[in-house]
Amino acid sequence: MKRGETEGGAHPPIPGTAHDGGLLVAGWHRVKEGLKILLVTLVLALSVKVFALDAVRIPSPSMEETLLPGDFLLVNKILYGPSTPRVFPFTHASIPWFRLPAFASPHPGDVVVFRFPGEMPNGEGQGGTLFVKRVVGLPGQSVGVREGAVIVDGTVLRAFPSPPAGRPTPDYGPVVVPPGHYFVLGDNLADSYDSRAWGFLPADHLVGKAFLIYWSAARNGIQWRRIGTIIR
Repeated sequence: MKRGETEGGAHPPIPGTAHDGGLLVAGWHRVKEGLKILLVTLVLALSVKVFALDAVRIPSPSMEETLLPGDFLLVNKILYGPSTPRVFPFTHASIPWFRLPAFASPHPGDVVVFRFPGEMPNGEGQGGTLFVKRVVGLPGQSVGVREGAVIVDGTVLRAFPSPPAGRPTPDYGPVVVPPGHYFVLGDNLADSYDSRAWGFLPADHLVGKAFLIYWSAARNGIQWRRIGTIIR
């Protein structure tokens, strides 16, 4: 065997030769293919989040006992017509947006996620803070609260539990829901910041319908029994 030859007579690749350049090209093609797959995955994930499904976390007791602090919900955004983002990511700068056609309108009793239509008392919330409440009144309906009972068009609803002793619910209304709006309440009437405080919910602020608790974690640990619960 001559010096510089390998077994079988083949010479090893010499750096800087055409063979070495071919390896670099092949490696670059693999990198490009990986980047394409990553980009497509990111676009698909973003499209699903914007137009189909979203996830929100419950931070307050306003929807007890239906939803508890630490519950993580899946939201159907297709049902009421998904919309594109209204602010530029990571900023409060408004951008043009549009909404796709809806498949359905909210029904009484639906638990909905929506962009808060105003500004929170502490000055926060403007720009689209997400709220979760239950639809009580549809456009044209009369809604009021008397002695802790929610009354819609003269009928007492039974979807809301009685407030705890010592925490009476103030009377409210009745008011008539205007066209293009909804009246929403938290299930915990004694501790909910809802339509009684800030008014009617504009239909174009709807994000979607909450339908499933996919995770739940409280201070005392994971709430396994709540995971997989259908929201009603």
